[in-house]
Amino acid sequence: MIKSKLIDMRNWFELKDQLIAEIAASGLIGFDIETHDHGRHEGLNQFMKVDPQGHKSKGKKLIFDVNRTVIAGFSWYCDAAKVAYYLNLAHADVENRIPWSEARQLLEAKREDAHWLCHNGPFEITMMQKSLDFFLESVVCTLQLAVSAFNEDQYREDKMFSCGFGGMVNMLPSIGAAFAEMDPYGDLTEKQSDLLGKIIGKTTKSSFSYNSLVKDLSYGYGLKALTKSMFNYDQATFEETLHGHAHMGQITGEECCAYGAEDAYWAVRLFHCLLEMLVYQNDKLLTTFFEQENPMIYVFSEIWQNGMKINLDQVQKRRAVEREDYAKKVVELQDMVRSMLPFPDEPNQWLMNEKWYNKSQGNTYRNRIEAWARRELPSNTFDVAYTTSGAVSNAWAEELEKTKSKGPNFSHYMMMRTLIYDLPSLKPVYSGGKVASDAAARDKVEKKHEKVAPLIKILNEMAGIEQRMKLYLTPYLQLCDPETQRVYPVVSSMLNSRRMAAKFPNPMQLAKRGESTYIRGFYEPDQEDHVIISIDWSQIELVLIGEFSGDAAFFEAYGQIPFQDLHWKAVADMYGVPVEEAKVFPDGKVLRTKVGKGANFNYWYSGALSTVGDTMGWSSDKMWDMTQAYRDTFAEAEEWRVDLIAEAREKGFVTLPDGHRRHKFEASYAWQNLWRQRWASTGTPGLENFGNLFVRKLTNRAANQIVNSMIQGSCATLAKRSILTINRRIKEQSLRARFMIPIHDELVFSVHRDDVIAFLRMAKHDMCDHPEIIGSLAVDATASIGRNFEPFHPEKAPYGQIELDEAPLLPGWLSVETKDQRLDEERILQVIHYLFEEEQHAFAA
Repeated sequence: MIKSKLIDMRNWFELKDQLIAEIAASGLIGFDIETHDHGRHEGLNQFMKVDPQGHKSKGKKLIFDVNRTVIAGFSWYCDAAKVAYYLNLAHADVENRIPWSEARQLLEAKREDAHWLCHNGPFEITMMQKSLDFFLESVVCTLQLAVSAFNEDQYREDKMFSCGFGGMVNMLPSIGAAFAEMDPYGDLTEKQSDLLGKIIGKTTKSSFSYNSLVKDLSYGYGLKALTKSMFNYDQATFEETLHGHAHMGQITGEECCAYGAEDAYWAVRLFHCLLEMLVYQNDKLLTTFFEQENPMIYVFSEIWQNGMKINLDQVQKRRAVEREDYAKKVVELQDMVRSMLPFPDEPNQWLMNEKWYNKSQGNTYRNRIEAWARRELPSNTFDVAYTTSGAVSNAWAEELEKTKSKGPNFSHYMMMRTLIYDLPSLKPVYSGGKVASDAAARDKVEKKHEKVAPLIKILNEMAGIEQRMKLYLTPYLQLCDPETQRVYPVVSSMLNSRRMAAKFPNPMQLAKRGESTYIRGFYEPDQEDHVIISIDWSQIELVLIGEFSGDAAFFEAYGQIPFQDLHWKAVADMYGVPVEEAKVFPDGKVLRTKVGKGANFNYWYSGALSTVGDTMGWSSDKMWDMTQAYRDTFAEAEEWRVDLIAEAREKGFVTLPDGHRRHKFEASYAWQNLWRQRWASTGTPGLENFGNLFVRKLTNRAANQIVNSMIQGSCATLAKRSILTINRRIKEQSLRARFMIPIHDELVFSVHRDDVIAFLRMAKHDMCDHPEIIGSLAVDATASIGRNFEPFHPEKAPYGQIELDEAPLLPGWLSVETKDQRLDEERILQVIHYLFEEEQHAFAA
């Protein structure tokens, strides 16, 4: 291991010139900072459940207050040197701290052609800028380098061959017994379905799941995980270094030295190792990293530093409204349950297969519901809500410094199933062989059983309020900086698809339709004289499929602008009629949306129309007949999909247009053979039965993920290249604009009202000009503009996002002839005038 040395006031002036000379002479310098934000705003303490000593609750993510973070010290390591250094800026031993005015001379010594190597580049860039007003230029991010080198779920294949069953070994007796007798053509039993879900569920994290096995084998992206998987070296952990303290400012520079210095050293070692992995894969990937992936770390940092302005007053008002509505629903639910009581004398025979119900024959949940239903509700709104537990009452109680409610949680699946199945004595809806009570299951019950429809309606409304409170309202109030009125989302690109993601909060969750649409209205542009502009690629996933496959039907639809409607063609061919005839079906518009659009945006990621079939209530036979009809319609695209999967079967990976690979060993024949032999080697019929199912399910899932990665990964390439080009041209043209956030295929900007036309002209062109990815088909993007981010509505959101390519009615500002049309620049100016002048008139009135 590298030797570490602490630099503080005891040796600074003795070593200063030597250290500056070493940095000035080096071309590659590992760099890392240690920070704390003990003075963070109170909302973040609430979000992380920080105790009085400053420790966050177990399981809560650490979130840094970007405006109040203190850099306790920094480390550096010059490539090929014998020592890594750590410098004390703000540790507990105050007398040994080096003033920033002195310490910055080290960083300023870096020559122009040299690079800092940081493992989490956006963090270092952001915190150095915000805390010390120092722009850390020429950073290469080794975390982003790792993301380009391999997937989050990727591992050395030899490890899979030698790992055995991993944690699944503890489940083998249960699996063997449950699958000893299995109908290969029929549905799984409740026990079999439960075990299968526990082992191969997409999101399960249990120690005995296949996901856990893969996680143990994977390279990882964190610095400490990578040093272990790449170099078999165990670094000291954050917790071990703190020795029970809450943050880095509470320990001395000496106590932090080795921990900090190691990070800088390993960033350099990883750079060399990961760079070789990129060069080995293909010629494109190295260029893609340095021209596309690594420059995005500065975009992520700018998003984090600037944050997004929200209307905090509106958040608080909407929370009050939702709380009132929730209390009203509690009253309605109690009246409904009272009218349906008592429970049947006998337990629900179908629910008896569920452990939670069977244990007490449902009496535990029956008794709780009955006791709640028969109590007199208080008159106070909070007290009414407090008779139940859940996202609404829990957050409200915390605000009032009360303990959590011990009342029934009607959003919990056990309570919900007792209400919708046990109380009315109904046979449950099943999904994958298991009793279901999610939104889709409740919808089926509501349609099938009129007598419980009012109950389902109330439960759905309560669940919606709970979800909006949990996902948006409570977190927004906690995450919003009370001084700046901004939230500070952390954007990254670590998904296996290489799509961008965000957290704290996650704007990707913002829906354009439904009851939560108003959440978008909280977001406002940077300045009062700015607007929010959103530009969204039109049907880009389908355009990419057409480009990659050369399918004639896709070329006909997307070979020009405006596009033809591929959804009508899908409907017509699946029902065996001409398009014009399909358009005059009594339910034609519904079929276009649910069948045509549903098929086009679901089939390619699953290879079947099961989602559409569930929506339409098709039998299994009809679903497969319609699937075959869809495949026949787009035969060349289907051939491309099948060939892509076949490539992954042989190689274990596919290569995206920008050079990135999507490795998925589970898609390969080698993985299939390995696991079939592994399950067969047990010599247990039940385990062999399970093993065949295990292999088939995971192989099919992996094949779908391969196709998804090709399409979504290419979308990510378009988005990143567009953002970088637009940002560069904003500077070149001196436009008053800022990129705010990516939301899937939607790029969102804050733009000065006087720069809108120039910005739109430039940005739409750059988003649609990617001949290196899409060279044959047309690419189109649609724009919308508003004083907030909520979709325009004449009453609910009159200053929300007005679509410029499918204009709404805007009496007094746009002529009737422009409705649903693409606006020219003159009419776009009219929209801008409306957004500012009409709002001023409304305010004055």
